[in-house]
Amino acid sequence: MFSAFVYKRFTFNIRLSDSGKETFWFSNALRGGFGKTLRELVCTMPVHCMDCQLKYSCAYPYLFETPVPTDSDVMRLYEKAPHPFVFEDRAVDSDQSSVDLILFGKAVAYFPFFRAALEKLGESGIGKFRSKFEIEEVRGEGSHTLEIPASLTSDEGDRVDTVRLQTVSPLSIKSDGKVAKTIDFKLLVSSILRRLELISYFHIGNKLELDRDAILSLAEKVECVGNELKSASRGRFSRRQGRVMLLEGLTGNATFRGPIQMFSNMLRIAEVMHVGRHTSFGLGRVRFFINEPLVTIY
Repeated sequence: MFSAFVYKRFTFNIRLSDSGKETFWFSNALRGGFGKTLRELVCTMPVHCMDCQLKYSCAYPYLFETPVPTDSDVMRLYEKAPHPFVFEDRAVDSDQSSVDLILFGKAVAYFPFFRAALEKLGESGIGKFRSKFEIEEVRGEGSHTLEIPASLTSDEGDRVDTVRLQTVSPLSIKSDGKVAKTIDFKLLVSSILRRLELISYFHIGNKLELDRDAILSLAEKVECVGNELKSASRGRFSRRQGRVMLLEGLTGNATFRGPIQMFSNMLRIAEVMHVGRHTSFGLGRVRFFINEPLVTIY
């Protein structure tokens, strides 16, 4: 039995008016200004979103505050659910950037709000230097569907493979209440499962019936055979707080060996939705390479 993970990718080609000032982590600077601009476009109420009678129907709280409904079966003790989008840098240089916006499930229908907000944001500027930009082109792929198996089985018996985890941006996963300084495959899979279950429930409309215990038990059989991960942090300027905030995580490579093929769909979904904490700020962007040699990129 399978469920579906549905998403759509849009690419924005952007020309910067103030060359070079916001190019290091452009997608993060873009996301930082997006929320405020979106609210200015759609909000007509003088109260905070979480106190507003429209919080379950307005575009801004759904996309940016993402309140947990009172009748939710999950996250009942939390106010906010994961956001239904991520930004990714595709290409950045001194005067041009290419940024991908990935929308999950129901959020695809809200794409016009993203475009309008980003066009307005370009007029006012982003980041610490208020860098202005112009959207030159927008391209959208067709919707994609990835299968989510309810359980992990294979016809290949005890086949053993290797997979290399490569971080594109810092991977921030908590373990015992702290940001993990290293990860094993079980911790990685647990983080993927948690995010997948929440995005599927709140944004795709599927309450996944996964055999979590069996999946994590299988993940324990996968061993780490190469670890070149190291702690790192990225700074982002918070306009709200008026200072640079440090986002911590792990960067580099790790190689795992075991029954990897049974996790392949899950790993592909993780590449799309990102993994761990601060994903809407660009963290947790990862790539997985099955049966390829380890290549150090840091």
